[in-house]
Amino acid sequence: MSEENKSIFERIGKAVVVVLAGLGLLVVIAWVISGGHIKPVAPQPDLPVSVITRNALLGPGRVMRLVNHSAAATLDVIVTLKNPTTQEERKYNVTISPGRWQEIGYGAGWIIHTGDQATLYSAGYRKMTYTLQ
Repeated sequence: MSEENKSIFERIGKAVVVVLAGLGLLVVIAWVISGGHIKPVAPQPDLPVSVITRNALLGPGRVMRLVNHSAAATLDVIVTLKNPTTQEERKYNVTISPGRWQEIGYGAGWIIHTGDQATLYSAGYRKMTYTLQ
């Protein structure tokens, strides 16, 4: 191997060592900042909302009813509806009072069909995905 090739390999080797040392230093800094240990992330609870569907009374398709089972918490829920066949998707922001329900369907601009997917998200809770019947 020529002296020039050895020089290139030596520089590459030194660069790799410097990068690995830098990454190691970042891990140590994160460990020190965290108080000497990495804190596990607490699992999020299930969203206290059930999903029920029914035939629409005044328009086409079905209606999805979101029921808040919490006795005290008003929930702000982001609902993402998706048609898996067409890949069409729409988001709704829904506020549900404790012990109450809200509905989404034809009147809200989405004709729900059996097989559509609904993903529900609310801060502090685990994201839930349903296949609508």
